[in-house]
Amino acid sequence: MPLKVANNRQKTIKQVSLRSLLIVPFVLQIFATVGIVGYLSLQNGQKAVNELAEQLIDKANRLVSTHLNTYLALPQQINQLNADAIAAGQLNLNNSKASEKYFWRQAKVFKNTSYIGFTLTDGRESGAGRWLNGINLLVYENFPRNGKAFDYSVDERGNRHRLLQSYEIDSLSLPVYKESIKAGKPIWNQIFTLNVSNLLITDDGKALNIKDRASNVGYESYISLPARRPFYDENGKLLGVLIVEILLTNINEFLRSIKVTPSGQIYIIERDGLLVGSSGSHPILHKVHNKVERFSVSNSPDPMIRAIYSDLQKRFSNHNIKGDQELNVIFNQQRHYVRVTPWRDQYGLDWLVIIAVPESDFMAQINVNTQITILLCLGALVVAIILGIYTSQWITQPILRLAQASQALAKRAALADFATGSLEQNVEPLNVRELVILADSFNHMATQLRESFTALEKTNEQLEQWVEERTSQLKIAKEEADIANQAKSDFLANMSHELRTPLNGILGYVQILQLSQNLNDQDRQKIDIIHQCSYHLLTLINDVLDLSKIEARKLELYPVEIHLPSFLQLVVDICRINAEEKGIIFNYQSDRQLPITVIIDEKRLRQVLLNLLGNAIKFTDKGEVTFKVDVLGTGDKDNNQSQSPIPNPQSPITKIRFQIEDTGVGITPEEMNNIFLPFEQVGDAKKQVEGTGLGLAITQKIVCLMGSVLEVKSQPGKGSTFWFDVELAEVKNWTKANKLVCDGTISNHRGPLQYVTQGAETTLSGVKEIVPPEAKELAVLYDLALQGLIHDLLQQCNVIEKLDPKFASFTCQLRQFAQKFQLKQIQTFLEKYLE
Repeated sequence: MPLKVANNRQKTIKQVSLRSLLIVPFVLQIFATVGIVGYLSLQNGQKAVNELAEQLIDKANRLVSTHLNTYLALPQQINQLNADAIAAGQLNLNNSKASEKYFWRQAKVFKNTSYIGFTLTDGRESGAGRWLNGINLLVYENFPRNGKAFDYSVDERGNRHRLLQSYEIDSLSLPVYKESIKAGKPIWNQIFTLNVSNLLITDDGKALNIKDRASNVGYESYISLPARRPFYDENGKLLGVLIVEILLTNINEFLRSIKVTPSGQIYIIERDGLLVGSSGSHPILHKVHNKVERFSVSNSPDPMIRAIYSDLQKRFSNHNIKGDQELNVIFNQQRHYVRVTPWRDQYGLDWLVIIAVPESDFMAQINVNTQITILLCLGALVVAIILGIYTSQWITQPILRLAQASQALAKRAALADFATGSLEQNVEPLNVRELVILADSFNHMATQLRESFTALEKTNEQLEQWVEERTSQLKIAKEEADIANQAKSDFLANMSHELRTPLNGILGYVQILQLSQNLNDQDRQKIDIIHQCSYHLLTLINDVLDLSKIEARKLELYPVEIHLPSFLQLVVDICRINAEEKGIIFNYQSDRQLPITVIIDEKRLRQVLLNLLGNAIKFTDKGEVTFKVDVLGTGDKDNNQSQSPIPNPQSPITKIRFQIEDTGVGITPEEMNNIFLPFEQVGDAKKQVEGTGLGLAITQKIVCLMGSVLEVKSQPGKGSTFWFDVELAEVKNWTKANKLVCDGTISNHRGPLQYVTQGAETTLSGVKEIVPPEAKELAVLYDLALQGLIHDLLQQCNVIEKLDPKFASFTCQLRQFAQKFQLKQIQTFLEKYLE
């Protein structure tokens, strides 16, 4: 049998050969080690590439920023210099020839300027520059009284030589002039482009018309950035605007001179996407309807800047780039390191410097190292496989011989043949020290196994005999325990009956004595003590009897149809009275979806709720007690697979949660394990005296009979929460039985009833005169009224009605007071008849 089980397990478990266990991990270790080393080297190389690219980009970025700061500071410095010259009287604004010669000398020194001059408030202008063809210096004059502006060629000393052209212009109406006046400080105007004229000025001042300027000059247009500065007299009166226009075409040459990497590119763009400069071979200017314009980045012939700009638009839709941004852009299936740096100056320029470096400029050597790493991994894998095969054969052959011997041993074990024969071990000498030890242990195990089988057979025989004896003893003990338990139950039932009869008599006479007017305070206090002790003893007897019934499994539920809202309201009103006497708040929260009529054991459910609510009120000295009734779900009984013990398969099932929360003393974790044990009490000694220690034990058992579990959570000093969930069958067509009601009408009697109030007594017109029951019954009713047990009082009224119909008017009056929870009126009403 054991051999068969072992064979079945071998079939179900996926087997792996020892050779594979020796080869595969060894190969994986070698391959993983080489792979990890190669991966780390590749990562380190990639990290080095990133650091090198970052360093090169930083260097190029610093060069560009330094050049822009220096190059673009010149126009503003020239304007400041000219403003100081005007203030010092060194530049005569009224002598156009002197001023144009002054500007000619400046333009000759600062070769990157295309124009230097001024515009006065009366429209006069004077200046010098290279605006005509981008090469030769000219002078410019504009007198409004003549209505024209004039361009003159000059000789080597800056004197006018020849008039080249004249044209009409109103500089005061230009937006750039108005913008400068409005700013009131040095500013930059918008970059503009200018077509270069075909005129070439010779050394003697003559102008020659060259048809093919591209072959002689190298470009046909240029872009320029104007700097304007308003200047004032000593009284703050505006005199005019100084102008310096600087060529931006030279920025391209500077950007090309910066060799970031062999394929690296540098771009300068404005925030609106227009190109300012580029280190690439693609032009930044193009003609549109015979007008020269700058390329926008989005339609530039350079695909690199288009790809970068597209990525920027995805990340920054409004080009709202405030700091350095590093991007990785994929272009032509290659990754490019890109950095975008905002460049600004104090006069309003706000450009973006873009530096792009392809990863391929750095990865050549790293790719070679990667190929070498792959080859090393493959070589190491082949070597590891060869070594693993050889090692596995050297180890597995001796183990296979041991396996054959163990199989022979297993066959003998299956046949239990150790007692009749011996195991012959024919294992050849082994060449591994550990395997030699294994073989010796195997031979010793065979001997021990034979001895163990013999001892096991003897033990099995003794065990069977011991089990039979023990079973017989347990059977006898069970019968004795059943007899003792039945005797205990009979004793408790008899004692309960014998004790409750005199106790009820004692309680009745005590209540009669309490109504006596001739007692002093000391006697009344003693009578109250007798009443409390008797009532406590009666409660203890009832609890012990209930617990005995539960343990004997004789406690059964008797489900009836009840009006759930009225039932709950009665429980609430009873507990609210006790809570108000202690000065704590009692809250009642019910679900609006509660069913109207359900089937449940009314007595046991009331017992559970009053016990839990009574404990909550008893252990809460301040704060509040909250009683919640919520609907957790509804449905058919078959669908819900209800565990409720109430049989009514044709009624819908409603799962209801009853939850009691208090802000009392709480329960410690140590006490939590004992609260459901009989005669176990928690809390201070004073409150323990008030109870029997059986309430929660009985409550838990009753809840279990209802198909639920009593749950609890508590924090010492903060309060406790008890709850249980019960599945109740709902009654849709429920009708009340005809009985005497005290809501102003009598069942089967037409017309309203009239009440005539005479002190505490009320009589009903159409009903017989009030006839009270005997003093004993009155005492019981009075005691229930003193305790605030409205529901029990109503039940006692039902009992009294069954004794004699003449008591109906009396019980009707009590019901009227009870329905309004007028406990004082009930006590006054009963005291009258007790006297």
